[in-house]
Parts: sequence; C-alpha cells; structure tokens
Amino acid sequence: MNTLDGLRDLFEPLTPKDDGGQAVMQLKKLQARIRAMESRFRDLEPRTGTMEEMVGRIESANEAADRLPETLESLIEYQNKLSGIERASSKDYATIENLKALSESDRDAFEMIKTEASSVLQRCETAYSAATSVGLAAAFTERSEALTKTINTWVVCLGVSLAIACGLGFYRITELSAVIDTATPLKFALNVLVSALAVGGPIWFAWLSTTQIGQRFRLSEDYAFKASVSRAYEGYRSEASRIDKDLEARLLASALSRLDELPLRVLDHRTHGSPLHELASSDVVTKALKAVPGFAGEVKTLASRALNAVETATSAASAKVVRKIERANDITDDV
Repeated sequence: MNTLDGLRDLFEPLTPKDDGGQAVMQLKKLQARIRAMESRFRDLEPRTGTMEEMVGRIESANEAADRLPETLESLIEYQNKLSGIERASSKDYATIENLKALSESDRDAFEMIKTEASSVLQRCETAYSAATSVGLAAAFTERSEALTKTINTWVVCLGVSLAIACGLGFYRITELSAVIDTATPLKFALNVLVSALAVGGPIWFAWLSTTQIGQRFRLSEDYAFKASVSRAYEGYRSEASRIDKDLEARLLASALSRLDELPLRVLDHRTHGSPLHELASSDVVTKALKAVPGFAGEVKTLASRALNAVETATSAASAKVVRKIERANDITDDV
C-alpha cells in the first residue's frame, strides 16, 4: 500500500487539471494500470519471502565457502587421525581375534577340566562312601573276630572244667563205692559233701564258661551282621538310587537304625552269681512256685534239712577231730 501511495504522488503532477473527457480517459487508463500493478505486486509478495530465504541461503553458503579451506584442513586432519585409528583398530582386531580363538580353546579346555573335575568329585564321593562302609565293616569284623577268639578260649576252659569235673566225679564215686558198705551214715554224708564240693567248683566254672560263650556268641553274631550290612550298603544304595530316591532314603534309615543298635541289647541284664541262683531265677522255677501249692515251702524244707545235715555232719566231724586230738595229747603226756 505504501508503494501505491507513492505512485499516486508520482503521477499526480502529471495529471492535467481539466475537466474534459481526455482527462477521464487517461484517469481510467491510469487506474487500470494501477490495478494491474497492484495485481503484480500481490503476485510478487509471496516470492519476496522465498527470495529472502534464498538470499539467506546464499549468504550461508558464502560464509561456508569462506570457511571451506579451514574445514578441508580439519577434514584432512581428521581423516589422518581416522586412518591411524583404523590401522590401530585393525591391529587390535587381529589381536582380539587371536584372543578370541585362545579364549574359545581355553573355554573348551575349561569345559573338559570341569567335566573331569565333576567326574573325579563323583568318584571321590563314591570312594568316600565306600571307604566309610568298608571302615565300618572292618571295625565290626575285627570286633567279631576278637569275640570269636575269646569264645574259643572259653570253649577250651569249658572242656577243661568238664574234664576235671568228670575226673573228680569218677574218683569220688569210686571212693564212695568203696566205703558205702562199711561207712557209717555220718561218714558217708561227709564223703558225699566232700564229693559235692570237689565237683562243684569245676561245674561252677563250666557254667560260667557256658554263660560267657553264649553272650559272646550273640555279640559276635551282632557285629558280624552289622559288618555285612556295612559291606552291602553301598551296592544296595546305588541300585536304590537308580530305582527311586524314596527307596534310597528308606534304605539309609534302615541301615542307620541297624548300625545304631547297642550291642548290649542281646545280653541278659540279669546277673547270676551261681548256677543255683540262675536256677532259682529261671522262668520254670518261677512258674512252678506260682502253679504248685506248697512248692516253695517244700523247697525251703529240703534246703533246711540239707543245711541241718551238713551242720550236724560238720559238728560230728569236728567233735571226732577234737577227740582224736585229745587222745593224741593224752598219749603224748603218758610218754
């Protein structure tokens, strides 16, 4: 609009100031030209913005062209640096490839070592379990063999005591047979008492030997059974683990329950001081005392009679010995 005002001011002095038709015609022409110029200016307004942008781009390109030598030098410098970096990276890449190959070979070696270590560890665990089982079996076997040796000793003692008892019994029976017709009842009772005392000692020792043999045999069998369990456990465990884990757990519990059992459980906790004590404590005598009326009284009466007879025989023997001593003293005084 400023441009149009300027054009009006420019053409206003040239316009004739008459009121004729020529002036009107010229005015119309001028108005048409003005409208044409306004239309052109309207068309030029969008392009002026584009031209301003193009001018800005040209100025930027000019500035970039001015800086182009420096940029080229920088690019050359950076290119040289990149070339050096590329060469160094190429060397490093070769080194990395070598290290990668070495690491892969080391990884394979480590995998082999890991596999071997796992196998060795498994064998060690198996060997440890087997060693434990073998150690327990050896300990139980050693104990069983030691008890077997003592059993042999007690068997020898039993044989010797029985032989002595038989010999003394045969000797005393011969003596009793010789005096049974001529001896008085008191003398015969004394001979029977002496025979009982002579044979009682070996019989007592034979009873003790029998008791020891029975107890030690039970202990030896218990240790031998535990040794068998210890030897067979590892084989059973491997088979059970192959079949079922619960079966392996039950097998372990069963083996531990057997191995934890005390050996003293197989022994008789009642302690008898003599064969008569054991006889009196036996179940047969106990049942007889309960079942037979007056059985205890009869046994007590028989024992009292036997004790009285022994006391009487002892007193008579003592009196006889005293009389013999007195006679010997009288004879000595007379001499």
